[in-house]
Amino acid sequence: MDLAQGAAEDINKETCTPQTIWKSIKNKDFDRKIRAFLWMSMHRGYKAGDYWSKFPDFNDWAICKECEITESMGHILTRYDAPGHEKVWELASQLWRKKTGEDMELIFGVILACGAIKKKSRGESRLYRILLSESAYLIWKLRCERVIGGKPGASDQEIENRWRWMINNRLEIDRLLTNTKWGKHTIQKLLVLQTWCNTLANKDRLPEDWTGKAGVLVGEG
Repeated sequence: MDLAQGAAEDINKETCTPQTIWKSIKNKDFDRKIRAFLWMSMHRGYKAGDYWSKFPDFNDWAICKECEITESMGHILTRYDAPGHEKVWELASQLWRKKTGEDMELIFGVILACGAIKKKSRGESRLYRILLSESAYLIWKLRCERVIGGKPGASDQEIENRWRWMINNRLEIDRLLTNTKWGKHTIQKLLVLQTWCNTLANKDRLPEDWTGKAGVLVGEG
């Protein structure tokens, strides 16, 4: 909690309470799996690192095999030497730089607090929390597939394919939810346009309002 509060205060330049952080996890821009992931990460609810130190027969499980230090969620998400970690953040940072011209803050507290962090506009704030939360969750999934599932480390190309599928799927969901037939689940069209502005492939060929057009994709860095 302290890490999340401190990160939000540093970026927002205003006081951030624990209640603000807890409320931010329920942000409607997060789907159920992301809310659960952030909540569990905040509570140290995942079986990683120190959790295994309590069991003498499983002490080895507490150690990150890639880095040979005690594993933690902060380590997994921000300081991991495992396959895929660097590539995922490289792709997320490239897209953020494409939209804003700025670097992305890649520290654990920022990831936990991403729902409470405010950028220059609603669209920037929304893309920021989508990029951080979805990319962090992908890194966690890759880690579990390798460490728990026994799968070999994925190649950079496989990682990029999965990341692009993830972010384009999120874009497509946003596009579809601008249709008012979804009732209370409808997303304001202007907010979706602001969120993805300056991130799309072939943007010069797209209409100003592209939300009714299928096949719109996020561009490369």
